[in-house]
Amino acid sequence: PTAPHPHPFKYLINNPNLCKRDPVYLIIYVHTATGNYKRRMIIRQTWANQKYFPDTNIRVVFVCGRTADDNPSAQAALEFEAEQYGDIVQEDFHDSYKNLTYKGVAALKWISLYCRHARYVLKTDDDIFVNMFTLLRHLKSLDRHGVDNRGLLMCLVWYHMKVMREGKWAISKDEYPDDHYPTYCSGSAFTMSTDVA
Repeated sequence: PTAPHPHPFKYLINNPNLCKRDPVYLIIYVHTATGNYKRRMIIRQTWANQKYFPDTNIRVVFVCGRTADDNPSAQAALEFEAEQYGDIVQEDFHDSYKNLTYKGVAALKWISLYCRHARYVLKTDDDIFVNMFTLLRHLKSLDRHGVDNRGLLMCLVWYHMKVMREGKWAISKDEYPDDHYPTYCSGSAFTMSTDVA
């Protein structure tokens, strides 16, 4: 059987060697947009900076789609940034709120191809601040207690959430006819074992 959507997008920017050095304990993928340079810099300089975790090998990858075709300077700036930091992956889908699922699949596909040996995966957005000290302490506690990390998904769970019909997150009855969503993980941040990716 064919996949409902085969994710046929190509890499405009790829950094396949990001996870090559040393074993990776945690790969962090961050949903970002082309123009969010300042947000990415804050993350690189603060909570995802390897210097704060000398005993734990972490990597961060920023994932985005393509810019509007009428903004070649934004694309050139992103390519320059990718060359500088080596931590950006961009596919050729149009980067929009409605295409967030493409971004998520792009990240999971990239991890499956280039960082499958990482022990854990953290997904977050570029407007989220992660308490890495707490997260790493928790993950290492799981390891110390011999918890099998296969099939692991840790998140804030939303139960019986009402479907919004107005505003930024509006979904029409045609798109989703039920009044409540099934149980799901909050998209702001979640952690999984790499086999889940």
